[in-house]
Amino acid sequence: RVLFNEIADKYDLLNDALSLGQHRVWKRMAVRWSRARPGADALDVCCGSGDIALELARAVGPGGSVTGLDFAVEQLEVASWKQAASGAAAATPMRWVEGDALAL
Repeated sequence: RVLFNEIADKYDLLNDALSLGQHRVWKRMAVRWSRARPGADALDVCCGSGDIALELARAVGPGGSVTGLDFAVEQLEVASWKQAASGAAAATPMRWVEGDALAL
């Protein structure tokens, strides 16, 4: 938890560097495979900085909702900032919840 809080502001840059940018493709594919549809409710467990949750928000649209769960509150803050700066995803109801995936 401490590590993910400490690297929250660098997390996306690390993903870019370590995956050579491929993480963006993987995240879009994961959302496609989830079959999230307009009006659906979606949960992103271990959401990190929110990339998949934001993709889910685009998929479910303003008639749906997305909850992002992570144990690192700093990651959730980054996710919230990204949501505010996003276009289409900003219209979808979203919540960012601090919690432990192992305790669901």
